[in-house]
Amino acid sequence: MSIIMLLTNTENSYGLIAKLFHWIMSIIVIVMLVVGVLMDNFLELPLKWQLYGIHEATGIVVLSLVIIRLLWKFYNANVLLPEDMPNWQKKPLILIYICYSF
Repeated sequence: MSIIMLLTNTENSYGLIAKLFHWIMSIIVIVMLVVGVLMDNFLELPLKWQLYGIHEATGIVVLSLVIIRLLWKFYNANVLLPEDMPNWQKKPLILIYICYSF
């Protein structure tokens, strides 16, 4: 198996780069949520504005990663849903993919 096959998506599985995008963005979004909650609890302390800066910067990073991830998704093959998956599971999943991409 070549290194290109490990990095890019196939019809059966996501590649290493798509998996890294997924987990890095997941961690950053969780950090943003925690920082946002902490920021809301510090009324007028100087720490609130430091947290605000962190929250804003990570938001810009997430936006950049979403754009790069969408470009990567259009460049790669789509992973196919299993044929034996019932339609009642496929329809919400497709909607979730659309919402997640935008």
